[in-house]
Amino acid sequence: MKYYSIKYFNGKEFFESNLLFSNVNQLVELIFKSEDFNIRTYEYYPFFALVKLRRELELLEIKLMCNGARLDVYPSSGMMIGINAYELVLGKPVTKENICKIFDPVDDVSIVATVDEQHAYYIKWLESLKSK
Repeated sequence: MKYYSIKYFNGKEFFESNLLFSNVNQLVELIFKSEDFNIRTYEYYPFFALVKLRRELELLEIKLMCNGARLDVYPSSGMMIGINAYELVLGKPVTKENICKIFDPVDDVSIVATVDEQHAYYIKWLESLKSK
């Protein structure tokens, strides 16, 4: 089990939370713990476990302050089994320099997006590569 300290933002204030990451029976388990919430999700891949957790937090109008919640971060299909993803720049293919860890913290709430916004940016990035 790995432990990450991650802030979350409720639209007004930042709060501390803990994220526990483990593998259980071939599934990824994420446990989000804060003073006010405890949420547990299961999924086959770490990024999609994080997406599932973020969707639940979005219902509470909460943004998780980590790379995996950034608008411009998304894993390649080969990265799905791990905790790495790429920082995407429109019109540019990814390189090793674009790799980040999805559970690493971010401080700037303006780069954190909803799950739907993040996915739309990923599609836009894919389209931007076709026009080159």
